[in-house]
Amino acid sequence: MRRHGMRRLAVPHPPALSLVLRRDPMERAAGTGDKTLPRLIGRLAVGWTLIHEMYFYYCFTAMIFMTRLFTIKISALLLIWMTAVICLNALVHLYELNDPVVAVITHPLTLEFIFGVAIGILSNKNVAAFAMSALLAGAIIFAIVLSLFGEALSSVDDRNWRRAILVGMPCASIVYGLVG
Repeated sequence: MRRHGMRRLAVPHPPALSLVLRRDPMERAAGTGDKTLPRLIGRLAVGWTLIHEMYFYYCFTAMIFMTRLFTIKISALLLIWMTAVICLNALVHLYELNDPVVAVITHPLTLEFIFGVAIGILSNKNVAAFAMSALLAGAIIFAIVLSLFGEALSSVDDRNWRRAILVGMPCASIVYGLVG
């Protein structure tokens, strides 16, 4: 159907979150007869990262409130959260849980968000002693990662600790070096 020279985009059912978090959405769609799904896959992946971002903001906001209510530092809460993500992700894969909400909560991408908060904390405290070293080391490591493990950039899945470590850490070092 055309309106004003543009085609309307049909919204597939079930909701986008469940489509994105499935292991192979194209394979699942083949059996449903849904012809709109193949055109939407690129957009759904972007939507999934936005869902993850909203999850992060919700948790981080709760942490800010916790620091106001209790005498606990935000850095301690971030360390607890990071440890929880690592441990819960291991349990999810051990027991083969396939719940979309659990997949968001235990996703390694959360660590990249936590790295960003850590950089913000260091920046606010004017801790820039290692900024230039971090920038150079991060750039060198990132160049090595790109040359040896180029596919680490493109894959984002629930088992992708490789991306969180090989891409997230050097990029965090680069950002810290540029901010500091």
